Amino acid sequence: MSIFFRTFIMAFAGAVNFIPKTEYQAIPEAIRATYYNRSPVEVVLRDYSRLKEAELIQSLTRSEREILALAERGLSRSQISQRLHKSEQTIKNQIGVILKKLGVNRMKDVCLAIMN
Repeated sequence: MSIFFRTFIMAFAGAVNFIPKTEYQAIPEAIRATYYNRSPVEVVLRDYSRLKEAELIQSLTRSEREILALAERGLSRSQISQRLHKSEQTIKNQIGVILKKLGVNRMKDVCLAIMN
């Protein structure tokens, strides 16, 4: 069982910041995390959020991921259209599908969520 998973279980069982004797190497990092005010629950929630985003992105088709990658780089619809040799209407339709799958209203929201 990984230390991440063990910390997750213990955090919800009430044993926050518990480090078993066999994991003594983790003590310096736990001290640093406490000093910088990062609780195990905060770390778990951040990792869960990151994994959930990765799962959502994996639900996209290869073509949709290509469009998303280009949009992340700041390309407009017409630039994406030219780069992928597709009509602008096709790109618009695919962006609509991406937004629907990811549950957001604007492509900018998707890009911001991925960058953070």
